[in-house]
Amino acid sequence: MKTNLIFFSFSLFLFCFCVHSIQLNYETKYFTQILDHFNYNPQSYHTFQQRYLLYDKHWGGTKKNAPIFVYIGGEANIEFIIQNIGFMFDFAQHFKALLLFIEVCVYI
Repeated sequence: MKTNLIFFSFSLFLFCFCVHSIQLNYETKYFTQILDHFNYNPQSYHTFQQRYLLYDKHWGGTKKNAPIFVYIGGEANIEFIIQNIGFMFDFAQHFKALLLFIEVCVYI
């Protein structure tokens, strides 16, 4: 019985992981971001290209007031996160939402 439960749990995990990783068709975009938000001297106006991902497969659009869900990534690569965050895609389908995944870059 315990073996069957472990096998079932593992099979369910693999199924969910494979379903989300196969069906994802997101768009990668970049935003010119200011590097230092706390220094207002002109010599500190350095920028970098901040990456974000858009997933609009289920989006209802602006005319239907469909929501936009934003996921601010952690320390991992944003493409790894989008492949392993299945609940966001369930929410997007249910609410007809646009998903926006923002990659976090911290410079100290």
